[in-house]
Amino acid sequence: MREPDGRLEGIRWWLPVNGETTICVEDQQTGIIVKGIADKGETTEQTCKRLANETEQIALKHRRNISTNQKPSDTMPQ
Repeated sequence: MREPDGRLEGIRWWLPVNGETTICVEDQQTGIIVKGIADKGETTEQTCKRLANETEQIALKHRRNISTNQKPSDTMPQ
């Protein structure tokens, strides 16, 4: 449930990165915090940008898989 100020109290996402490291993305009062930065020397901002890019690539790949696997329905007008 979202608090009146817009944050989700106590919500954490554990995301696997590169199959080796898991990072924690946490919604806190001060904003979204990324813990357990995956790549050495990488800032939180760089990690967030990289994760956003990786997520976009996964979403695009998933969308392509769905569109190539869909077949016309018998009930759908052609």
